[in-house]
Amino acid sequence: MVSAIQLPKGIKIKSADLGDSSRFEVKKRSDNTLAVKPTGSGVDSSMLVYTDDGDVYSFYLRAEGINSKTVPDVSFRIVGPQSAGMSFVEFDAKGNPLPNGNAAVATHGSKDFLQTEKFDPGALRGWDQYKLWGDKKLRPEQVFRDDHFTYIQFGDKWNDVELPTAYVVVDGIDELVNTRVQGTTFIVESTHRLITLKSGQSFMCIQYTGGK
Repeated sequence: MVSAIQLPKGIKIKSADLGDSSRFEVKKRSDNTLAVKPTGSGVDSSMLVYTDDGDVYSFYLRAEGINSKTVPDVSFRIVGPQSAGMSFVEFDAKGNPLPNGNAAVATHGSKDFLQTEKFDPGALRGWDQYKLWGDKKLRPEQVFRDDHFTYIQFGDKWNDVELPTAYVVVDGIDELVNTRVQGTTFIVESTHRLITLKSGQSFMCIQYTGGK
């Protein structure tokens, strides 16, 4: 069964990467639309979509099993940030957040819409309070957080690193979380104490050891 994913109007898709290309096929159908088709039932994978503007959209793909009692969605339309009143934390050339009062977006809660929170530079914390282990090529130079997101900076590796997918453990199961890129900062939309970055066979575990 084929599904269509449509990005916001005005967005032009440059390319897409599948976590496992043997499980899904993806084809570009228009400037902002992709067609995604599983190669079997009960399979899953991640997908990263890159745009001409340099933005990255991350997706978790899962094909229902043959005995599934639910009907899968076959069309997805992503609403642009303008219509949701959404804005982002901005960073200077060195990757430091600018205290300009821009909003950071919180996606907590069960409702399927964006909630905006005032960006507070004073809420940023966590420098030198992270334990890291895994593959050196995914090891960040700096990690910090606020009340909603975890910010990861790769420093000189930025131009060479293949952007990973991010996971947190929920009820003993790895669960994919949303990520995005702002400048040269990789933003994970979670403040879970243990976040795992995965890229191919490589991984990096990032554990927050500080207080709330």
